[in-house]
Amino acid sequence: MGDGIGWGDYSDWGVTAIFGEDAGLVAVAVDAMDGPLVRFRDVELIARVPSEVRADICSLALREGASVRVNWTGDPEVAAWGISMGAVPELGLSPEGYTERWDTLISRALLVGPEVAADPYASEPVMATLSPGR
Repeated sequence: MGDGIGWGDYSDWGVTAIFGEDAGLVAVAVDAMDGPLVRFRDVELIARVPSEVRADICSLALREGASVRVNWTGDPEVAAWGISMGAVPELGLSPEGYTERWDTLISRALLVGPEVAADPYASEPVMATLSPGR
């Protein structure tokens, strides 16, 4: 797009960078399977059981006086920290060596800057980049 809004897929690192106007970085989506481990304070955010991440985020938010809400996927989101969580099916290898979906969900994260933290999924850069289910 001519206004600088766009994205960069860095699949080797398991992240998608989302750029706003003038190509400024406004968000990073971290993949559950291939993304780097991300820690916020004492909470590991990536590739964990979503209910455990929710409990840890809520506990930390309570201690720090931050407000936790639920995002469009039903996962925790803390605008003050720029964190919006999600969950995806865990993938693994079958005995035959093929990729298959396992019976578990694991956590992923959308980490955003202050300009879109109030409602990340309603911001133009994120909407234009991440389709539901990504």
